[in-house]
Amino acid sequence: MHRANEPHRNVLRGSQASVSWTRRSHTAEKIRKLAKEWRGFVEEQERVIDTRTERLRRVKEAERTRRKRELQWERAWEQHKRETDPDHQAPIAHGDAFEQRRRVKILDLTDDFSRPRTEDDLLEIAPKATLKDECSICTNKLLEPSLFSDDNAEDAVVRFRGGCRHAFHHQCITTLLITDKAQCPTCRALYRFVLKSGFDDPKFRWILENPRDTLQGEVAEHRLWQVSGYLPFAQGLNAKDFKPFDVEDRWGDLEAR
Repeated sequence: MHRANEPHRNVLRGSQASVSWTRRSHTAEKIRKLAKEWRGFVEEQERVIDTRTERLRRVKEAERTRRKRELQWERAWEQHKRETDPDHQAPIAHGDAFEQRRRVKILDLTDDFSRPRTEDDLLEIAPKATLKDECSICTNKLLEPSLFSDDNAEDAVVRFRGGCRHAFHHQCITTLLITDKAQCPTCRALYRFVLKSGFDDPKFRWILENPRDTLQGEVAEHRLWQVSGYLPFAQGLNAKDFKPFDVEDRWGDLEAR
């Protein structure tokens, strides 16, 4: 979804934007007024009488939905493995004279690395990081917080499972893989993976487009990006419209600050 670079905030009803703007239909003032009214309407509709029975019903319904999504994802993954050559043929890596072969793996964004690794996992904990080792993405020491971690929170040190096995901060390498190229930034080894982001309801955030991604003469747009929650398997090998490690901004309040 897109919206004009105006100070108003669009609201959502279902999966559709409530307000679209063109210079020939509504003024910015009119759109702001409509957006405020429709936001109140949506929030009022979502208020439910908070009885014990209603709470239990919502919990059960959410669990059924999560389980249904999980089964759908797992079936799609198993079918994908059956239909895809496990030895994916990757292009020749930069500077190397041989062709690298990489099996398709899973990049699970909800993984805390507490469970045993399987052959399907793309990343694993790097057990031999030392005080002098650096993350080549943020240049901080691997045993120090990532430069991109909020409030200098500790970040796991992970490496590619199989292949090159180079190590990075978890948040650094995950963000790079999703937003840039699916390759190791140290040796340019290429990887192919499918995203897995849990099975809860998706959360979204308005984000201002980076000016460098805007064509000359055009105004940067606000775009609605998914930041967490369920990703259907069909989106797996393509992280379009998804940014990890962010918080929900349904109405654009955070982005407006």
